[in-house]
Amino acid sequence: MVPSLVRMVIRQPELLVDHLGAYSELAREDLRRFRAALLHRLALGLVAVGCGLAGVVLAGMALLLWASGSPYHWAFVAVPLVPLTGSAAAALLLRARRDLSEPMERTWDQFDADLDLIRETRQ
Repeated sequence: MVPSLVRMVIRQPELLVDHLGAYSELAREDLRRFRAALLHRLALGLVAVGCGLAGVVLAGMALLLWASGSPYHWAFVAVPLVPLTGSAAAALLLRARRDLSEPMERTWDQFDADLDLIRETRQ
């Protein structure tokens, strides 16, 4: 198998160059998709954490205002609920997002197909 592969590369090196170029293009596109998915997950995580922290701080301030003797007002509940709702929504979206390995599936599938072809030529 290996000698026939070496002979093919020596006789027709442009086939190997074309194949490696196609791999490069496929990997570049898949890595771009992976980067976009990773940045999207990172942004959702930052929104979830940031809104959660803001909601907790606002809830603490509302509790302090209420405990200091201020009359109860609907804003003590409504104001902290806005960022807490945003945090919950971002967390749900983050949980629903697909796995990060999915954008690289095409590259791995092509690699497996090439390995299968090499195994077939060996037999």
